[in-house]
Amino acid sequence: MLRALVAGENPPDWADAAARDAGIEFVRVGDDQVQDEAVAYVMNSFGRHEPEPVTVDVLARMPKLRIVVYLGQSQEPQDYTSFVDLDAIRSAGVALATTPAGDAVAEAAIGMMIAADLDLVAAATVSSSVINRRGLSGATLGIVGLGQIGRRVAEIGVAMGMKICYTSRHEHPEEVGGNLHAQRRGLDDLCAESDFISVHTSNSAPAGLIGTALERARGAVLINSASAPKLVDPAALLNTLESGNLRRAVVEGRYGEPWQDRLTRLGPHRFVSVPLYSSWDTPAAREAGWNQAIAALSAASDGLVIPNRLV
Repeated sequence: MLRALVAGENPPDWADAAARDAGIEFVRVGDDQVQDEAVAYVMNSFGRHEPEPVTVDVLARMPKLRIVVYLGQSQEPQDYTSFVDLDAIRSAGVALATTPAGDAVAEAAIGMMIAADLDLVAAATVSSSVINRRGLSGATLGIVGLGQIGRRVAEIGVAMGMKICYTSRHEHPEEVGGNLHAQRRGLDDLCAESDFISVHTSNSAPAGLIGTALERARGAVLINSASAPKLVDPAALLNTLESGNLRRAVVEGRYGEPWQDRLTRLGPHRFVSVPLYSSWDTPAAREAGWNQAIAALSAASDGLVIPNRLV
């Protein structure tokens, strides 16, 4: 029986049973004897739990550890540096796998676009008889980061009649000639051309990655569902909302003060923040995550190729 410590929220009963059927025992972090025997470490932030990071000290307490699984959507190793010391696990020969399953984040991004376009939050809280709506069909959707989630947002956008442009560290020629007909742009040109801007770049990207380029926008709606407000410079965001370069913005998570307060003072017609992780924490995402975690642990136990392995 492979013993796997769980850091974060406990697995649901059905996942516990499925793990046992696969020869895996989930146990809670805290028992020193258990840590001595643990071969796997499963981490999640469900229910806003913050698991203990995997550091050199943790590895010393878990000498038999072979695999860490983080229940998360990103496939960028650097996005997990807050939870895992990547150099330490590489040196120890410990694998890192994730669970990029489901469409929760893409669905949330599209939902935020529709809500922002209809001004639904303000309509529910502020008396108004006018909705300044653009509509998604025929609009240009600019995607910052065309990875797995960004590509899925683009697919849904195309199905709704949107035109796609993107900026990315890597060119995606298959998306230009494929069904998406996506056009690669620099960040400045993307902001200038887009009616909706959706942020899906890696959380490890530099803070303020999106800043003065927003001055090129012409009444666009900005959606940042990347669980990293820092990707959009708060001063640039405030300035472009005040100037009208941005019509509205929806951000997952909160900025530090004084920026959060200054942005909130613009009112729900202009700026809305939603709880951190709300874009991906759904029942379907949790179920897919636990199933993929069990699959990764089973593969590690059987000496097979570990799915969604990052390290």
